[in-house]
Amino acid sequence: MSKASKIQFTRRGFLASTLWFPVASMAYAQSQTTTTKSRNVWDEFEMYEDEKTGAKIYKIVTGPSKNTTIYQTHPMWGKSCEHFYFLSDRSEGKSQLHRLERDTKKISPVLEIGMGNFSLSWETERVYFFKENKIFKQEVDGSKSEIGTYPDEFGTMTGGIGISADEKWLYCATHKEEGEQNLLRRMSISEGKWEECTQVPFKIGHVQPNFWNTDLVMFCWETGGDSPQRTWCWSEKTHKAEPFFVEPDELWITHEVWWGTERALFTIWPYDEAHKKLPHGVAETDKEKGSKGSMNLLAQYPAWHTHGSHDFKWVLGDDFDRNIWLILPEKKERRLLVSGKIGNNIKVHPHASFLPDSSGIVFNTSCFGYEEIHLVLLPENFEALPLA
Repeated sequence: MSKASKIQFTRRGFLASTLWFPVASMAYAQSQTTTTKSRNVWDEFEMYEDEKTGAKIYKIVTGPSKNTTIYQTHPMWGKSCEHFYFLSDRSEGKSQLHRLERDTKKISPVLEIGMGNFSLSWETERVYFFKENKIFKQEVDGSKSEIGTYPDEFGTMTGGIGISADEKWLYCATHKEEGEQNLLRRMSISEGKWEECTQVPFKIGHVQPNFWNTDLVMFCWETGGDSPQRTWCWSEKTHKAEPFFVEPDELWITHEVWWGTERALFTIWPYDEAHKKLPHGVAETDKEKGSKGSMNLLAQYPAWHTHGSHDFKWVLGDDFDRNIWLILPEKKERRLLVSGKIGNNIKVHPHASFLPDSSGIVFNTSCFGYEEIHLVLLPENFEALPLA
């Protein structure tokens, strides 16, 4: 078996948290409204209301199968949100890529079991995936073509793969034990030729090309815990890798995600009482300010993951209690949108992300005792949500 067949996703092995903080106990029954089109579409799915916020939540992928969203740094939606892509073991008992057809609610497998790393494209809904050392491109209708190979001499792939928004490049990171070789690489999708982007003295994780700016690719220093310098950025213009946010030694930076042409969101975890006295929560910065160690703290609380809406009006953050918070960046105001629940002691990661049209948020939950994927619409009246 080639080393490429050992390709693996890398996610932070976060420590279990006992952090707790109070939220408003008063239940809000404020009705949510959105456009007629969106309401009619999602109303075809089973709906329930959050007991604390009154938010309308739709069960778009249900158990008893194990289901999970694609990581929030990567695409998961088709054109006009008509298709939703996710991972599930519902078809053959093992996790594989599936597609939900929104209008019919039909769910079907997209890739066979045993495929390696994969990623959707941002615009065309193509799926790029690895099968052993071969790389394929698959259209929405299921037709596929081989576009390249993964050389054995690269070693093991780390950090997943990412497709540039213009679909010219497939990016990945590679690790080779001999000489501790860690490289960011890319393959021309049209020609199948590989290039070295940069070499770094650490294991690379979370490779994510910038959707808004094809010149930039972000990645992290992957340790499975805290790292001396978490966020890094490679530029097409300079062909250099540099720290994106030059972080202070005392801060634990994590879960970075692009939010604009040169801007990104990330969270700062306060893992003990001393760090709760330091800046923590959900923050943002851009390439220029981040290189000088400057950031803008949007919400201070024990945050876990974050994501930003494509219209740049909203930011979300979750926490270890599985609450999902809606943040208004311009006012730095945080309100509870979805109250956290853990069913059957299934501690899923929410991995929440905004829909491409910024109308709602999709997230993982076990609140009904299974690993499901739910969707909450953003309320028309933000002020009606419980204030943090």
